Amino acid sequence: MKKILFIIIALLNSLCFQAQESQVFYYYHNEKIYLDKIENAKVIHFNKTIDALQKDYICNQLKAVDYITTEITPVMYTVSGNMIQFEQDTIVSAAIKNGNILYITDMLMYQDATILWTSNEIITRIPLESDLHNVLLDNRIPVISFRQLGYNKQTYVVELDITDNSAIDYANKLSKP
Repeated sequence: MKKILFIIIALLNSLCFQAQESQVFYYYHNEKIYLDKIENAKVIHFNKTIDALQKDYICNQLKAVDYITTEITPVMYTVSGNMIQFEQDTIVSAAIKNGNILYITDMLMYQDATILWTSNEIITRIPLESDLHNVLLDNRIPVISFRQLGYNKQTYVVELDITDNSAIDYANKLSKP
């Protein structure tokens, strides 16, 4: 009986720990739209200036340690496999350190099974009387650059420094009611 009770307590502790570790992903579009994290996959965003040989070398090294890489665009690849220590892997951490990999994002799934991932850019719309620079400063959003989107004086594409948070976190910060 004590053994069964111990196992149940251990399982409950494990589930509680996993629940605390898992992150809830959502974005605002008049309401919270929830997304599920795909646990065994990430998206690598290579530097646009990476040499093709360097990129192939990184992908081949990842394949050699049982990751599967698939090209989405010439500078964006999906990586799947056991992602527990992925960003600490020496291949990946070295590529980040030397600037060959700009950032890595989670793969997310919408309720209709659409696969999504974030980049380092968001599109935001501000009130006419507002100044985007001040809005970003007031919300402590780390901006690299921004530009007006088309002819609309209220809509901008904002490039972010996503070292500390994802673009979806910053977009949500701006969109909260």
